[in-house]
Amino acid sequence: MFREVAGGHAFYFSGKQPEALATAVQNWMALYKKGDHPKSDSMPWLTWEQSAQQLLQMILLK
Repeated sequence: MFREVAGGHAFYFSGKQPEALATAVQNWMALYKKGDHPKSDSMPWLTWEQSAQQLLQMILLK
């Protein structure tokens, strides 16, 4: 099961056309110029050991 872990620390967009990506980049750049872009500096992260433990727990619970 895939799940996004960046939460509010990333910039997201949707779309299947190249224009959607171009618009998203322009929007991110506008946010960046104002200092309002999502920042990953304080994003919590897991060590490899913690990630492996989570995976093991998921496997054993199934």
